[in-house]
Amino acid sequence: MLAFGNFDGRYGGAIIVAKKVSSEYEFTRQNSEDTLTIQITGTEIPGDVKVWNLCANKPARRIATATVETATTSGGLTVTIRDSGEPEGQVLGCYYALVGPLKVLG
Repeated sequence: MLAFGNFDGRYGGAIIVAKKVSSEYEFTRQNSEDTLTIQITGTEIPGDVKVWNLCANKPARRIATATVETATTSGGLTVTIRDSGEPEGQVLGCYYALVGPLKVLG
């Protein structure tokens, strides 16, 4: 994946070029007002998952307004992301999980 950011006022938009790959990972994204939950099947190892804000082109851990929690569940992982940044409720769409050595986007 190749991503470029910094195209809007807060963090930037993103131009992303990605190659479609087949993987054992499956993703389910659920978005509420202030929380994004990504359920991942195919791994139970938290170290396999990196959470990135593609609009900012940096990891979530480097964004002051963001928090990420990872929990092992039956058959996979649940990643919960919160970001109190502005515009409220819209920044969560920028967050994605990169999983495994191929950094599969989900």
